[in-house]
Formats: sequence, C-alpha cells, structure tokens
Amino acid sequence: MFMKILLINPYEADQDGYSSPPLGLAYIAGTLEKFKYDIKIVDGYLVGQKGIEESIIEYKPEIVGITCYTPGRKKSIEIARIAKEINKNIITVIGGAHATIMGEQIMNNYSFVDICVYGEGEQTMLEIAQKNNIRSIDGIYWRYNNKVIKNKSRHFIDNLDNIPFPSWHLIDMNRYPPIGHEVIDGVDISSVPRIPVIFSRGCTGSCNFCSTWWVWKGHRTRSVDNMISELKILVEDKGFKHICFYDDSFSSDIEKAKQLCKKIVSHGLKFVWSATTRTDCVDNELLELMKMAGCYEIAYGIESASDTVLKKMKKMANVKDGIAAIKLAKKHKIKTRVMIIIGNDGETKKTINETVAFLRKTKPDILSYVGNLWVLPGTALYQKLKKINLINDDFWLGNEPYFVYPLHSKEDMAKYTFAISNRIRIGSLRFFLKYYSPCNIIKNKIKLLLK
Repeated sequence: MFMKILLINPYEADQDGYSSPPLGLAYIAGTLEKFKYDIKIVDGYLVGQKGIEESIIEYKPEIVGITCYTPGRKKSIEIARIAKEINKNIITVIGGAHATIMGEQIMNNYSFVDICVYGEGEQTMLEIAQKNNIRSIDGIYWRYNNKVIKNKSRHFIDNLDNIPFPSWHLIDMNRYPPIGHEVIDGVDISSVPRIPVIFSRGCTGSCNFCSTWWVWKGHRTRSVDNMISELKILVEDKGFKHICFYDDSFSSDIEKAKQLCKKIVSHGLKFVWSATTRTDCVDNELLELMKMAGCYEIAYGIESASDTVLKKMKKMANVKDGIAAIKLAKKHKIKTRVMIIIGNDGETKKTINETVAFLRKTKPDILSYVGNLWVLPGTALYQKLKKINLINDDFWLGNEPYFVYPLHSKEDMAKYTFAISNRIRIGSLRFFLKYYSPCNIIKNKIKLLLK
C-alpha cells in the first residue's frame, strides 16, 4: 500500500466570505500522484475545523501537509497540533508563503511542527514522502536534538512545464461558490465555479509592501503550449467555463501573454476569464487579444495616483501608465478593477485628492481598496520598520493577521477612506456636507463601537 498523505487548506482562510480551490495543494498533489502516493486534499474553507479533524482520524495519513499564509498562520499551526494529538507519529509539514519567510520561528516555537518547507514545495514534498535522508532534502527546516536545522535552499524549477498539472480530480470544484453576477459571452458566472490557474510564478516588480520577490525570487513563465494543454483539460474535458489567472502579474512577459491569447482563440477554447497585471505591462494589441480570447475583467494594482507615493512604494509604474491602461481596457470593453491602498507612506490630503481625481477621470468599473497600510513579513517595508524598532519578529507569534503601519491618525484615515470610497475631494463643500452628515457620523460611531 502506498503512503497516505493528507494535504490541508486551513479553515477560516476566506476573504470576504470567498475562497478559491487550493491551487498550491493541487500542484503538490499532482507531483505526488505521479509517483503513486495516496493523496487526499481537504479544504477547511468547505469543511471547517471539525471536518479537518474527521479527515485526519478517518484517512489515517502518515504525512499531513498544511498550507500557511501569514494572516491565517495560527489556524495552520493549530491544525498541526491537532494532527499530533490524534496520532503523534504523523509527520506534520507546513509550507507556503509564511513558512518560507518565518519557517525558523515556527520551528522554534511549535514543537508539534516537524518540518517547514521554504520555497517551491513540489519536489521538496516528494522527497519528504520518499523518506530521503532528511539532511539531503533542500528547502526545509527540521530538528535534530531539539535544535532547528536549516538545509540549503532548493533551486527553483527552471522549466515550469516539468511540473505536473494540478490534481483537480481530488477537489469537488462545484462546492465552491460562484463569484460574479452576470452572463458573459453566454456564461452565467453567478452559477458556475471560478477555477484558478497560473501562467507564471513571481513578478518582475519589487513593491515595498509585497513579499512575492522573497517567495519566488524572480519571474518564470510556462510555455504557451503547456498552458493551453491544461486549459483544454479544464474547459473541454471537465467543462469549466469560468477561469481566473492567479498570476501576480499575468503579462509581465507581454509577448508570451499575446501568444497565449492567440492560441486560446486558434484552439477554439470557449471560456471567460479574468486576470491581474501591472499597468506598465499592457498595450493595445495585448488587450485586444485578451478580449478576443474571452477576458472580461482585468485588475490593476494602482495603489495610489500620486507619483510621489508610488516612488516611495517602489512601484515601477506611474500615474500615466494607470490612466493609459484603464483607457485601453475600456476601449476593448474589458472591465477594470482598480486596487488602491489608502494611508501609504507619504499620504496626505493632497495625494488622496490626486487619487480621487484619477478615479473620477478614469472611471474604473470596480474599486477595491484597503484602508491602512498592511505590513507583512518578507517585505522591504517590514525590514524598514524592524530597523526603526516599530515591530519585531515576535509580532507573528501573536494573533493579529498583519501589522498596521500607524502612519496616520484614525480621524485622517476615516476622511481618506471616505474620500476614496465616495470619490469626493477632501476640502470640497460636497465632502464637508456628506462626511459631517448626521447619517455618516452615526455610521462612524457604530464602526468604532464594533471595533
């Protein structure tokens, strides 16, 4: 009988009530199944903590592998503890972005975690399953005589085509809620699940609030033919019609993105899809091809419409890029989602009003914003705050999902957020009348009470 390995996505890992099928675990499973291991995937988003416990008891795995992202790290660690309580002989393995960045801390503080995987996990998990000499397995933290050992880093996979496709048959995709409320090219996205795929790993940017550069160390893209082969399985064989490219930046390699769109069209693949990319990584030809290939929405990480703020954030794009990118998307009738961070370093009433003016001018279809600047480990911003003693690594042993950079007063943040969400310039008569209206004052007091 082949070794049983249980791969777990933690419970309460959703964002605003939604979670997509666990793509990372499906990739791990794809590699392990190629070598005939008995694999089960359990998603805590669907089954909760109780369902995870039941799966561990009933399935009786030899290895439990758990995804760990920073905001939900405590749930991932709790699952490892539960696994050990059920059977102390289970090998508990934690991987993912938080484990990659804070693996040594996890190992030093949670004795029931046996191994932390840092970096890409496919080959590493395979070697753990094969019970290779633990000293020879690259990309892990482990213990010897109660001392944490960090093995050498694993070389990143140069050719992403060598990674087996995700084992989607291990996940009931139809249990995931649809996202969207419209019919696009004959596809009712309110009634079908949205399937995540990736065309690339990493990003060519180096934004100071993002840890992608630490986790992926650069940018790599699959071949167009390899991506088409996977899309054919999902669309033609499995019948899925709603896809989301989960790349950090779908078109960092703009020419390859164009080739992919052309092949989606030439192969007659009929599905609708969305993607996220950078505003300096699009042009007229790409967006025309994306529309032809079924793209209905593109998300841009604008963050701010102040070039001063963007420079502080180490963004490679500028405000002119953002204006041009939204204009081009609208020209080709692709919905635009604009993502804004409110309360950046250097943020003032003036920069907020610049962002308001940008939103009023460009009129994106969807505005997604974050109030306050979230700080996560593995970012340049986090390293900066550590140097000035605003935070240290012990913060991640606590329960807060992330650190909020206290740059602005609560009153200023309330005004900034109100201005952006309503697209009203601070200082204007309209802002004064709406912000200080009895209705808004009561609403803000209720928010404070709830906090």
